[in-house]
Amino acid sequence: MIDILKTMTNIEKIAFFGILFCFWINDAYGQCAKIDSLLRIIRLEKTEEGKIDAINKLAEVYASERNKSSEAKAHFYATQALKMAQKIKYKKGIADAMINIAYLDIEEVSKIEKAIEDYKQVLTIYEDMNDTENTIKMLNVIATYYARAKNIELQQQALGYYEKMLKILQKLKDTTRLAEVNEKLGEVYFTLKDDEKAIFFFKRALQLRKDASLNREANERILARYERIREMEKRIRSTDTFTLSAVFFAIIVVLLIITIYSWSQRNRALRMLKQNDLHLS
Repeated sequence: MIDILKTMTNIEKIAFFGILFCFWINDAYGQCAKIDSLLRIIRLEKTEEGKIDAINKLAEVYASERNKSSEAKAHFYATQALKMAQKIKYKKGIADAMINIAYLDIEEVSKIEKAIEDYKQVLTIYEDMNDTENTIKMLNVIATYYARAKNIELQQQALGYYEKMLKILQKLKDTTRLAEVNEKLGEVYFTLKDDEKAIFFFKRALQLRKDASLNREANERILARYERIREMEKRIRSTDTFTLSAVFFAIIVVLLIITIYSWSQRNRALRMLKQNDLHLS
């Protein structure tokens, strides 16, 4: 960027920064317009459900601005929406508010576990509502979090959520997403060092892509890479086994030689003692 600016004339620089300023103004104006529109809806909307939906949307807009001041406002509106939705038992409003709160909490390390628990509650709400698409989204959010964890026990929990996604997507016959979830399962199993299952899911993903005439180049590369790694690991293990066997055999031979030598030296000493006794007598 600095190199490009150096090549510009003063007029070009003014024009360039003017364009950037216009983009910034338009973006800021767009956000302000959204906020004003939502505040108007909140004031005029007669139904509680409509107000809750608008407040949740307002919280989402503030959360997207990614700064402390806006995040504080987002948390305030999401909390208000949650209280209002709980009061009238409006499930969609409760779920949307909890998603907004969890989205804000997950940015802070100390609140990640709370955010995941909130997502689990939202998942239960969507399942009760038979909201298939949002159920899939929540399963994916939770599974992805567990899959990226460094703890093996948490990584194993990802499997259950991905398996639930598979069952739903199989009913929907959604081949594209089925392939993606199979790939994710393969990655988790590979991380858990279960090579057989990892290869199984990668192959199944590849077959799904072939059957649906989907782009499978990336999947083929991943599968080939993991199969090469598995073969390398097998060779390393077999080499290690051979090395250990050779070392063990060498140790046995050395111990045997030492034992034989010790016995021969002992017998020799006994013979010398006997000869000395004969001479003395």
